[in-house]
Amino acid sequence: MHITAQLRPSRVEPGDSVRLEVQLLETEEKIYSVYAKIKHNFWQLKRTKENIYTANVKIPPSAISDVYTVSIFAEDKKGKKLAQVSIPLKIEEKREIEEESGFEKVNQIIEELELLKFRSIVQDNFCLKDKIENYILSLKVAKKLLSSKIYQTSLFLVEKKPTSNKSQIPQERLSRLKEILSEGVEKVNIKALKEGRIKEFEESISFSLNSLKPVQDFAKEYTLHLTANAHIDMAWLWRWEETVQVCHDTFASVIDKMRKFFFTFTQSQSQAYKWIEERYPKLFEKIKEAVTKGRWEIVGGMWVEPDCNLIDGESWVRQILYGKKYFKEKFGKEVNLGWNIDSFGYNWNMPQIYKKSGIDAFVTQKIGWNDTNIFPYHLFWWEAPDGSRILTYFPYERYNFTIQPYRFVDLLKQFEANTGLRDMMILFGIGDHGGGPTDEMLLEVEKLKEIYIYPKVVYGTAREYIERIKKQVDIDELPVWKDELYLEYHRGTYTTQAKTKYNNRKSEALLEDAEKISTLASLYGAPYYKEELAFSWEKVMFNQFHDILPGSSIKAVYEDAEEDYKKIKKMGEYILRKSLAHIASKVDIKKSSGKPLIIFNSLFWEREEMVSIPLPEKNYIVEDNKGNTLPSQIIEEEDSASIEKKYKLLCRVKLPSFGYTTVLLKKDTQLQTKSKKELKVEN
Repeated sequence: MHITAQLRPSRVEPGDSVRLEVQLLETEEKIYSVYAKIKHNFWQLKRTKENIYTANVKIPPSAISDVYTVSIFAEDKKGKKLAQVSIPLKIEEKREIEEESGFEKVNQIIEELELLKFRSIVQDNFCLKDKIENYILSLKVAKKLLSSKIYQTSLFLVEKKPTSNKSQIPQERLSRLKEILSEGVEKVNIKALKEGRIKEFEESISFSLNSLKPVQDFAKEYTLHLTANAHIDMAWLWRWEETVQVCHDTFASVIDKMRKFFFTFTQSQSQAYKWIEERYPKLFEKIKEAVTKGRWEIVGGMWVEPDCNLIDGESWVRQILYGKKYFKEKFGKEVNLGWNIDSFGYNWNMPQIYKKSGIDAFVTQKIGWNDTNIFPYHLFWWEAPDGSRILTYFPYERYNFTIQPYRFVDLLKQFEANTGLRDMMILFGIGDHGGGPTDEMLLEVEKLKEIYIYPKVVYGTAREYIERIKKQVDIDELPVWKDELYLEYHRGTYTTQAKTKYNNRKSEALLEDAEKISTLASLYGAPYYKEELAFSWEKVMFNQFHDILPGSSIKAVYEDAEEDYKKIKKMGEYILRKSLAHIASKVDIKKSSGKPLIIFNSLFWEREEMVSIPLPEKNYIVEDNKGNTLPSQIIEEEDSASIEKKYKLLCRVKLPSFGYTTVLLKKDTQLQTKSKKELKVEN
């Protein structure tokens, strides 16, 4: 088998869309998945006709101009790569937001140095090249920080005229600093560089920077708070067994890098930690040590990062209960920072559930993927229908940034206009198979600190950042969002993979009933099935992950889920059956005439329901515990396999709140007598 692939167009600008079309030739093996990868981004291709797969890829407005490699893979059911091919995609530079006046001299110096740095005299002198690039970047950063132009961007959109600018910096100060910048760049001796007088040119750079000291000091009034993380999908384009290895490799890499670099690392999802605890205990102990030292931050407080629209309220509570309990028992940490950065929208009840679970702040960035409207806030109160509020922070664009010096400053300036703050947290590190923060990234962070004109750069945890900005703003005056957080991008999450959604809902209801009834039975001497329920809930919660339950994973993932749901059903029904039998054994039925049937209501309100009772034959009636005959109907059915007749009795029964009622199943003697009288023998 081999692959041919085509991009239309093959040259694009940030914000454009490109169509990828793939054809599989000479296919003998069965294809289960075809996907494309650009750096650390994945796209699942859809089959449109025989052996033809397509995808429409939106290029983020923030994409850096470069030639990228698009890798396309075809895999079988087990995730084995059957064929692959790579093709180039050129992203060309797009003009910035309209250029601002007052920077003419600065622009001239930047343009001249951009051209001169490619001369051999510069290319052959590493120190000189580095100094020129540092100076150019410094001027660009200064321009951005001193600009009075405001706009907001998301991953796919640009808003050129936001409704407000909350920056607290007086315009007069910006104007004066712009003058200092323009005067300072004139001290650079471009002619000396052109004529090869390197020492004289380098001295002029120093003179220029000395005169730009007020601009340098101004840049240090801004802070970039860098938080390393690795978003790990529990299953997606691979099965969960592969994710176990991903967790090991990522966590081991982070621990190793902590010996060489001083940074903090943030990680959610109890399930990931449990895998490491069970399979790699030595690594788990190292993680515990890093947590104790404050180098490793645990966030989220949930079993996995689930879909936030489809699961029911009890599942939400279990996700947090099991997640927080695990972190408390294993690490001694009470997790109070919500973290669900990649789910496909967030339901309106989340602030209420979070607040009542001891979580007081929430971080996500996924709404930055909207394809229609830019969400208006990056720091706000999210208020549930009951009035519960949770402080919510939206990082810009993504959770897996590489180190992009100028883009960070651009986003920081946008954040200032949006919130009034000059202190912004950026999440960096490559998730899934990328290993989190790389050596290259961590070295690039150190280089940020050496840029002549640049904001203050600090490492820190997400909680440290939340606590710091609480002191920098009047949090009572922050905007309030009273609605769901709807994602205008991943659609179809309520319908795709309907069988998995059905199994999830049935499993939720089954385990909720099993929990309640097992608890009640334990009050009367029965065992409480703690371990069995935990086992079942962990499987339900795992399959609520935001790439499984919504329907965005490969087929093999849903085959694994189907097996999990079979185990959950078997275990849940066993617990329910044993617990109900124990409760029934405590009911006094000795004086009953007829066959007693105990009907249990697991809901917390009175009900009147239709009950179906299987019968060996049709001559039966039902009485309540006072001897009153209940209205009923016999239904006759024919078993298509055995051609035997089967009967069931339908009757309406009143049930108390979370309790039971007893009815008596009796032979209908009147019907039997009547039938005998009707039998006559005639000559």
